[in-house]
Amino acid sequence: MNHSEGEKELVLGNRQLLSFFFVVVALCGVFFAIGYIIGRSAAKPLITENGAPSPVADGQRSALPPPDTSLPLPSAEPPPTRPVQETGTPSAEPAPVNSNRIVAVTVPEKGIPYLQVTALARPDAEAVVRTLKEQGFPAILTQSSKEGFFRVLVGPYRETAQLSAGKDRLRALGFANTIVHRQ
Repeated sequence: MNHSEGEKELVLGNRQLLSFFFVVVALCGVFFAIGYIIGRSAAKPLITENGAPSPVADGQRSALPPPDTSLPLPSAEPPPTRPVQETGTPSAEPAPVNSNRIVAVTVPEKGIPYLQVTALARPDAEAVVRTLKEQGFPAILTQSSKEGFFRVLVGPYRETAQLSAGKDRLRALGFANTIVHRQ
């Protein structure tokens, strides 16, 4: 075997190869952990305990995109109106929204698809329902199969295009893990 000047042959045994492999795996684990910690600390909840959108770190409220009105969505419950005035016509000004009101548990229509946004304990689920209603979604609160939890559903959606548009709007608000739910 002829070797040129300056060239050397390197032979690695099984022990050296396994050591190198485990060092690379350990480094990948360290970088993953650092990324997870940074991502977790940077994530802000969409709503606070009282149901209001959470403030951003600099004190400003996060800007949510305006609702997409290009496709018609199913109608939510009508907005409350003020009592009838002396002239006999209701006031056009809506009643103030009480952020602490209790959201009623309803039963979804059978066989009609809804989008399940989340399943949480009742106070948190009510806050999500109120937030979604403020954004123009027809959100309802239903019982979950797991005790102590309530589903937050949006719908019903009778057409596939409406279902897709609703899912896209929810994704734009940060609800990326919605699933289609049928009763």
